[in-house]
Parts: sequence; C-alpha cells; structure tokens
Amino acid sequence: MITAAEREKGFREALAALLERHGAEIEVTDDRKPWGMHTGIAIVSMPTIFDENGNVISDYAEFRL
Repeated sequence: MITAAEREKGFREALAALLERHGAEIEVTDDRKPWGMHTGIAIVSMPTIFDENGNVISDYAEFRL
C-alpha cells in the first residue's frame, strides 16, 4: 500500500519535474475582487525561450489553472 505521505512525495516530485521541463512557475494568489469576495487562483507562467541567435522559439505564456 502506498501511504498518503508517499503519494504526496511522488506528486511533488512529478510536479517539480514538470515545472522544470517547461521552465514554469506557479503563483497562488486571488482574483483581486474587493470586499472579501475574492477566490483563490493559481497562475502558471512560462518565460519566452530564445535560440542561440536571439530568435524567439517559444512565446511567453501565462494562464490560470
């Protein structure tokens, strides 16, 4: 049987590998609605990637999960 701690460890390792593979970051924040009406969101951002000549090969990307 896989314990809850082992499952968490495996998930965290897989997530870290995925983020590293894409050069991505996850920001956990809120939607900035006023007066306590906000809700939590997670924003993934991935930087622009350039080749050795300075040409863009992957656009900057940002999206909500």
